[in-house]
Amino acid sequence: MQKSLNLPSMLAAVGLAATVLLASLTTSCRHLTPTPVAPEQCQIVVPADAIPSENHAAKELQDGLRQIFGVDIPIVHEKTAAHAFYIGQSHLTAALLGVDWQEMKRDEMIVAKYKDNYILAGARPRGALYAVYELLEHGYGVRYWTHAVTDWPKASQFYLPSYTKRFAPPFFSRHAYYDLINKHQEFAVKMRTNCTASKPELGGREVLIGFVHTFDRWLPAAKYFDKHPEWYSLRDGVRVGGQREGQLCLTNQEMRKEFIKVVLEKLAPYGDGAMIDVSQNDNISYCQCEKCQAFVDQNGNQTDLLLDFVNEVAAAVERHNPTMYVETLAYQYTRQVPGTVQPRKNVIIRLCTIECMFGHPLNSDYNASFRTDIANWKKVAPQLFIWNYVTDFAKFYQPMPNWRHLGKDLQMFVDHGAIAIFEQGCHGPGSTGDLTDMRVWVTSKLLWNPKEDVNRLIREFANGYYGAAGPEFIRYIDIICDAIRRNPDFKTGCFAKECLWLDDDAFIKAWQCMERAKKLVANDPTLLKRVEIAAVSINLAMFDRPDLLIKSGAYASISDAFADLDRLFALAKEGGGWRYTESDDGGSFKAVRRNFGLGLAKKHVLDGEDIDKVMAKMEKDFGLTGEELRSVRWSFEYFKDRDNFPFKIDVKRPEGTPIQTIDLPTEGWRFTTDPERTGHQRKYFDNAFDDAKWALQKAAAWEGQGFKDYDGVGWYRIRFKMPAKTACKAVELQVGAADEQAWVWLNGKYVGQNLGVPEEIWDKPFALDVTNAVQWGAENILTVRVSDIGYAGGLWKPLKIVLLK
Repeated sequence: MQKSLNLPSMLAAVGLAATVLLASLTTSCRHLTPTPVAPEQCQIVVPADAIPSENHAAKELQDGLRQIFGVDIPIVHEKTAAHAFYIGQSHLTAALLGVDWQEMKRDEMIVAKYKDNYILAGARPRGALYAVYELLEHGYGVRYWTHAVTDWPKASQFYLPSYTKRFAPPFFSRHAYYDLINKHQEFAVKMRTNCTASKPELGGREVLIGFVHTFDRWLPAAKYFDKHPEWYSLRDGVRVGGQREGQLCLTNQEMRKEFIKVVLEKLAPYGDGAMIDVSQNDNISYCQCEKCQAFVDQNGNQTDLLLDFVNEVAAAVERHNPTMYVETLAYQYTRQVPGTVQPRKNVIIRLCTIECMFGHPLNSDYNASFRTDIANWKKVAPQLFIWNYVTDFAKFYQPMPNWRHLGKDLQMFVDHGAIAIFEQGCHGPGSTGDLTDMRVWVTSKLLWNPKEDVNRLIREFANGYYGAAGPEFIRYIDIICDAIRRNPDFKTGCFAKECLWLDDDAFIKAWQCMERAKKLVANDPTLLKRVEIAAVSINLAMFDRPDLLIKSGAYASISDAFADLDRLFALAKEGGGWRYTESDDGGSFKAVRRNFGLGLAKKHVLDGEDIDKVMAKMEKDFGLTGEELRSVRWSFEYFKDRDNFPFKIDVKRPEGTPIQTIDLPTEGWRFTTDPERTGHQRKYFDNAFDDAKWALQKAAAWEGQGFKDYDGVGWYRIRFKMPAKTACKAVELQVGAADEQAWVWLNGKYVGQNLGVPEEIWDKPFALDVTNAVQWGAENILTVRVSDIGYAGGLWKPLKIVLLK
């Protein structure tokens, strides 16, 4: 506790009156006349009982003034000099400002000047830190461009600047999710984002306990499923659990009791205001049991069922501590508002924008569905949290045309009552994503104040960080944003594998901007390196369009281009990069090179060249060797096999209501590899084929059963008995998942396939009509051909026969 102070005498000592200062302070910035003073007549005053972040704020101010003026202003607990920078909360600063610290908004900061003194304070724990950085930036002209680069203006005459401001950000939680922020806590604080820095001297961070997709985190299937399968979602007659496979059975009362018990245990170490996540796993396998379906039918939709469960958890949390919150997701099958169930007052809804077209403002007609959803959620949600996507997860280096409406989207969230924002950018490319240094700076500034002019911010960063090359970066962004306006109907989601909206001419013009930028700073090694690192993204993107490598004039030949990849990857490492997709392996430099090689190989083969000659050229001219070359060859042959395999029929799922389910064995399968892809010619699918020499396996990935590192085609066969014929209308084969492409025969009759983009179908179930192939009251033989391009391959989820009426 602070000791009692004689405030009138202290106010007189600093020559201030609280009523005068309070009247002069506004919520916007004010520019006064700079005051030249002697540095030896200045002190930084911090209370003796200051918290760690206020002490750190004093040191940051001291260091900043040293950088600018070359002087050391002493840090003291009581003022004895003519001029003072008062840091943090105290009885004195409260009296001077006329504020009650308990009534300050989250992260509110005050930069106040009256006569020859400054007060830099705010809501604990971060307000004083933010006030110091605010004064250094806007009062003294300091710029924190990146974690490694700060521009310190130099001055010989010490002065007190002409800047005051009181401001509270609209979002209490602000996360610019980039590795350039996540890995650098000190920089995150300077950017006023508050979800990264865990150190007390940096003000700590806003913690969301569990973060997201916590059904399996709090009740992991690995721990509970064997004893309590009924706690997990029923899908097509089978209970499934796990982060990628299933959900919880939300109407199960025993599960609810255990879940609440776990949540309260997780909350035990936390104090007032803590927030815990209670949200579905990252899949759409919600429970289909009778009770869950009946609740949905009676109350509205899946969101009603989720909220009924979350509300019960929130009620228990409120009894534990009325200041705590429970957060949940409005995501995929729960994005729409509930029909009847309303969230409790201590429930925070986190609405996700994942389905949106991010090349257009979120309030535009291109995102009409989301616009409707957020308007509806505003009516029912006490607090709204937004999970927004601001990158392309398929290729972090690919241009994203969302620059001009970054601020508009955030202001839309403010207008709809959002109190917290998670802006998910890219974690992995460092400074070599899509102009990620600029994106981090601009996004952080807008999270702090969405009303900032995004175009002014872009210009400020471009000219300040890239110097003479700045105008070319501004021109680059203009080209990118103009392209989407000319081609508005192309997909611009957060998993867009191609930027088709960026036509070839615009692509080349954007690349030319970076080339001119390099020339403009060629005589400045520091600026040149910044530009070279920033240009990596558009250079890598060009490899997705091999024709442009030559057409643009970037390279004299394709072989020259591939030879240059090592230089680009070296720059990427220098810029802190290590991957270019959300997948560590799929986005590695090695994988990116392989994918570029695959694209080039496809082009050559599609142009009529022999695949063996293409592979020889890839090895000789383009530098692909060993595993890379093998992977490229197999990738092409994989797609060629998929597209040209002679067995293919139209697949239609039979209609009807399940009346009986027959689970196929998980063990006792016969398996063989088929590296030459000739098994169909040998009639592996025929009932008469002798598979006695094949390996015995489970219906599981073959890598874990003696075929490690094998990528290619594998065949599975299983024998099972069907009951006597019933009055069913149709018979369906349900396959839990095949990694990745699958062709299926039953009793020698071809019944269908599951084809598609490998990364989209490898874990998805599919069903086939086998009504005309099943043999009633007899032994049946099921044959499945699986083709895998990489990583684990094969059948790996349960199969079953379902009788329909």
